[in-house]
Amino acid sequence: MKNEKRFCLECGSVLSGRSDKRFCNDVCRAASHQRRNEQLSVDMRLQNAVLRKNRKVLEEFLFRSVPVNHQELITRGFREGYITQYIGPGHFRVYDIDMKQLSEDSWIILKKPSAR
Repeated sequence: MKNEKRFCLECGSVLSGRSDKRFCNDVCRAASHQRRNEQLSVDMRLQNAVLRKNRKVLEEFLFRSVPVNHQELITRGFREGYITQYIGPGHFRVYDIDMKQLSEDSWIILKKPSAR
């Protein structure tokens, strides 16, 4: 066991030193970590882009005193199912903007009350 050669998990070069060493240097360690987490990062960036777009759409209707038609939200690019918080039946939040369902097809858009 003592003479058994160990190899870097990233580049395959022979390791020397500690018996639990997995990478030959910091570059290989970082490259391995980035590769493992690359797809997760891509997925998170895509989800955050959709959430930001949803917030931007809601912001357009924020200070309207009349309800917003559901189809109008969809037409402007709002994607259903992408929210940051479920408050209750018919009440959702996208970051700091709330949307409350008034009827099957109409919503009121409100700014989240600030916590003081």
